[in-house]
Amino acid sequence: MVKVEYNWVEIREYRKFELKEAVALIQDIWKDDKSPEYFKGVMTLFKRIMLLPKKLCTKEEVEFIEDMIRQEFKQVEIDLLWKAVRD
Repeated sequence: MVKVEYNWVEIREYRKFELKEAVALIQDIWKDDKSPEYFKGVMTLFKRIMLLPKKLCTKEEVEFIEDMIRQEFKQVEIDLLWKAVRD
């Protein structure tokens, strides 16, 4: 197996845009009349995407990546709340 090194700074920047799109998607689902199963599927996919860096990092990077994911989840929570209050 080939060891791949990732540039987590660049990935973190990319994920900011990715998470903004996820928040917009979740907002759209809330507004539409989607089934609970549809919403659950989207949230399962969202969770897998959020946790993906943990599968890609080395043992030495785990603490950094877990912290990054925690911060990203917090930002998503804030963004969702702000969108809910504004709409």
